[in-house]
Amino acid sequence: MEEKDYGLLPSILDIAKENLHLRTARIILRRMEGASLRDISVEEGITRSEARSTEKSGLERLFSSCEEVREDAYRYLYEHYHLEDEFYESLPDGTRILYYLKNRFESGFGSYERAMEDPLVSQSIQQELSHFYLIETTNPLSEEEIPSLSDPKSDTEESPSPVEDNSAAAPDQTESEVNYLSEEDNYDFDVLPQYVKDAINDLWSAFQASGITEEDKILEQAGFLLFLKYLDDAELKNTAESFSSGLAVKSLYFDAAHQNCRWSFFHDMEPTELAETMQNVIMPFVKKDLRVDSEITYAKLLSNVHLTITDPSQLSRVITCIDAITVSAHLSLSTVLEALIRKASYDPVLMDLTCKLLDARLDDTVCNMYPEVDFGLGTVSMDLSQKYPEELEKVWNRMHFRHDMFHTFGTDGFALRMNALALLFQGIDSPEIEAVDVLDSAPSTQYSKVIAKISAKATSNPNYVRSSVKKMITSNIPVLMYMYACHEALVEDGLCILSVPHRTLADASGSHIKLREFYVRENSVAGVIYIPSVGRDLLIYQKTEPSSAYNIWFFEIEDLHKCDLEKVVSAYVSRSEDVDNDRASVSFMVPSSEIEAADYSLDYERYSEQAQTETENYDDVERLDDVLRRIYNTQAEIDRHIAKAKQLINELRETL
Repeated sequence: MEEKDYGLLPSILDIAKENLHLRTARIILRRMEGASLRDISVEEGITRSEARSTEKSGLERLFSSCEEVREDAYRYLYEHYHLEDEFYESLPDGTRILYYLKNRFESGFGSYERAMEDPLVSQSIQQELSHFYLIETTNPLSEEEIPSLSDPKSDTEESPSPVEDNSAAAPDQTESEVNYLSEEDNYDFDVLPQYVKDAINDLWSAFQASGITEEDKILEQAGFLLFLKYLDDAELKNTAESFSSGLAVKSLYFDAAHQNCRWSFFHDMEPTELAETMQNVIMPFVKKDLRVDSEITYAKLLSNVHLTITDPSQLSRVITCIDAITVSAHLSLSTVLEALIRKASYDPVLMDLTCKLLDARLDDTVCNMYPEVDFGLGTVSMDLSQKYPEELEKVWNRMHFRHDMFHTFGTDGFALRMNALALLFQGIDSPEIEAVDVLDSAPSTQYSKVIAKISAKATSNPNYVRSSVKKMITSNIPVLMYMYACHEALVEDGLCILSVPHRTLADASGSHIKLREFYVRENSVAGVIYIPSVGRDLLIYQKTEPSSAYNIWFFEIEDLHKCDLEKVVSAYVSRSEDVDNDRASVSFMVPSSEIEAADYSLDYERYSEQAQTETENYDDVERLDDVLRRIYNTQAEIDRHIAKAKQLINELRETL
């Protein structure tokens, strides 16, 4: 194949000069030369915050203008994706940059400085990379200051490890300030009681000894076995209640032919008999009979689940460990599941905060439109059970609670099953949880409360996005599409809380601005919570027409895992113009008119005086992270187009 020079630097310089406002282009080019924002602000007679905002918005336009160049380079790379480093060395510079960054991005490569040390990158590419991403190499960051770049296996939304020195994490505060930090990190697996950790670690080790080492597979297998114990516990409880009331015992799940499927019968079996019964009797019973005959949602999601522990002795050991956890350690199945989720490095804290802010009532219908592996709506059901124990004794409330209140839709089967288990162990046995792409198929009804934690890696197939979403979001930006799909699922006057990647609420693209304008002008935005430690923003709004002018509450949680969630909820509930009027604090109000004048930006940093006075060290690496994420998403989109083209070619060949 004839080589073509896809060098990007000249193209970007030309586009900057031709398509950007003169001042914007000048600021970007000065940054390419290594000028700091402080120097540029003096030269242009503007503040550093204005210089930074201008640079960011210009970069967004610049990047979108380079689409044709970038796609052309990727098409060239696609055919050589699996070739070795010898081919890499022969690529033109611009293509080599993309090829290098693509591989580094997909393998979770660390910071910019580490990239510069890679022997595959020549001095000329180092220089071009520095210009292309506008990094100030003259002032490198230390390893401690550099946030990790995105890793496709562990999203940047996942929380960092907790800081060991808790005292160092707390900022200086005056007596009048509210301390939103908790005294210790209450949300990490390591701070659970020691006997709980010991029991969970024993169970984890038992799975690993059986040959299952991947965290997701351990969670899947443990969840299924906990489900079997749940069935038997429910059967035992039903039997006891029947005897105490003098009624005939009627089995809930197990007929006479399947009594050997009950957990309490496992102890009477030899390991070999137990393993054979599990594979040949229990699995078919659960996936066929129970799936069809019962109302348990989790059972209906088990068609693709298989028990992978084949060694009889290891299976017996796992079951013994679960008994030790639930009987000897007196832990509920709900507590065990949550501890396992934390052990697997999934972070339930953001969902905890979202559910607390939601403040659901017994007459609500609550929908999770983008489930992840966390406790999901189980947190909502737990809070409601604690707040309304007497009301839940009433038959109508209980029926609504068990069958009609909770709804979850998504395409990740594993996440759906974990969410179904979390609700089941709270007594919600038949919520509506379905494998549905909400961009393609709208829910059959609308809900009074809607939540979603939308991933930066969200994907969409333009051919399967319903027309109403396409009408609002004209560009193929999956995060925005999911945001609007959530809005369509909301009833009038309903409340929606969206967790979105940071910068989504500040992006300068036309689609981003259009959607933010829709939120601010046609709905009532209550608040935005900025959480830099996990790279997320929470957008809280009500689907109701706002007054002509209103204030929007902004709040920063510097470290989610050191934060007192109850105090954050209290600050949100008690927000007011009289109290939240200091933009140098973590909490303040911004008039909607000011937000309209700023392209409807809902970026906390834009309005916070505190954020504007902070150093710029983070911005450079953050910008690299943002560009790399865009490259990753662009590759996925190109791959889809190529696959579609190949399909069309094959279909054409068949007709010839």
